[in-house]
Amino acid sequence: MRFLLLAALVLVAAPVLAQDAVVLRPGHPDLMTAGLTVDTETVGIRVVEPRAQDLGTVVSTVSREGDVVTVVTEADAPQAGMDYESTVTMTWPTLAPRTRMRTAGTSTGTTTYDGARVTGRYGRGDWDPLPFDITLPGPVFAPEAVPLVARALPFRAGYRATVPTFTADTRLRDISLTVVGEEPFTRADGTVAQAWVVEESSTARGSSARRHFVDAQTRALIATTSTARGGTEIVSEPVTEASLAALAAQAATPAVALRPGLDRLAVDALADYDRAWTVKLVEPQQQDIGTLTRSVVIDRAAGTLTVESETVIAIAGQQTTERSVMAYPSLAPISTRIEAGDTVVDLAYDGLTVTGTRTSGGETTDVDFTFDEPVFDPSFAAEAVRLVTLEAGYRGAYHTVNPSEGPMTIEFAVGEPEEVDGRTAWPVDVVAEGAPDQTFSVDAETREVLRIRLRPQLGVVVDIVPAE
Repeated sequence: MRFLLLAALVLVAAPVLAQDAVVLRPGHPDLMTAGLTVDTETVGIRVVEPRAQDLGTVVSTVSREGDVVTVVTEADAPQAGMDYESTVTMTWPTLAPRTRMRTAGTSTGTTTYDGARVTGRYGRGDWDPLPFDITLPGPVFAPEAVPLVARALPFRAGYRATVPTFTADTRLRDISLTVVGEEPFTRADGTVAQAWVVEESSTARGSSARRHFVDAQTRALIATTSTARGGTEIVSEPVTEASLAALAAQAATPAVALRPGLDRLAVDALADYDRAWTVKLVEPQQQDIGTLTRSVVIDRAAGTLTVESETVIAIAGQQTTERSVMAYPSLAPISTRIEAGDTVVDLAYDGLTVTGTRTSGGETTDVDFTFDEPVFDPSFAAEAVRLVTLEAGYRGAYHTVNPSEGPMTIEFAVGEPEEVDGRTAWPVDVVAEGAPDQTFSVDAETREVLRIRLRPQLGVVVDIVPAE
């Protein structure tokens, strides 16, 4: 009897779970737009995994005159692939688009919507914009309306919809929306909201699935998440006073100031070594792309520590050699020489002054900087990660010199322990302006660097690991 009851339940549930997608058009009766609010807002875009990183913002300015809503958007998040300006007008509350103009880089597109007919122009680079006049199978949405559509769907798990959109550059594109169910979402300010989750996907090349978290009570968009290549998790969330206060509180805790001669580094952990590494491209494909050799020699009698390294990226025809001499045990820099292609940099340190030359393309320029505080050698970060306090939440920072631009700051942040090649390691994030973010995995017992992971751009992962 129990088996028959379960079978009956399956038969009843099957039509719901296998519900065909509803093709939505502007003004469709399923869309509950009457209760939606559309306001001017700033959305912050950030990476949450594998390490926290701000990518930029998207500012949307909304105005309304009668039944016409105008949304002007300025996106300033190039690392997230969002660097554009757009102006969209639509009819409220049907969300029927009227006009759309978008500029991104060298491309510009304009579209006028009139029911199923769309007209406009699209151009890229130096080419003159080409006109188009197309009659579609039916009325469509502008892509900027998709988050509004997600907020207006019936909150019923399993509900599926197809949302046709049109733009001057991508033309006709179907977006799939699925109501998954309710889940809690933790905001940037630490508060937790109960939300309905609407999954968005598209068959378009290069697009990634997104999840919209919609407040179960107000239908406000709490956040949108997506996963880029390499497992990078990105969150787009409206900036609020509470989230700004949380960020300010975090920034109020200063990083430990690291300076030569101060007793804030585990200098005793330094020892002579000579190691070879392999540089591997991990994402979007796996490939050995280069080598790294690095050595440290401590001359206690002379009171010096010498670091020599050579990086060869054969696939790009690049070779860089560095030689740095520091005082031991203070680690105050004495001299630096860097050779990369036709560029040669020689630096000498004397207290707060750094002098030297930089030769590139046959031209030599003098380097002469005076600092307010002592600095470390530019390449010291690879050793400093092994000497900082290995404790989750630790933050440190030191000053160094960029031969081309002058002073720069390098910051460190220690995360929660993780496993790397069967060994417990502390992840130490190293952030320097103008350089790709790096994470050094430091052995919890020996302070040996087990792996260096670089993310030069979203979706690209490079690992530097000990050579076999």
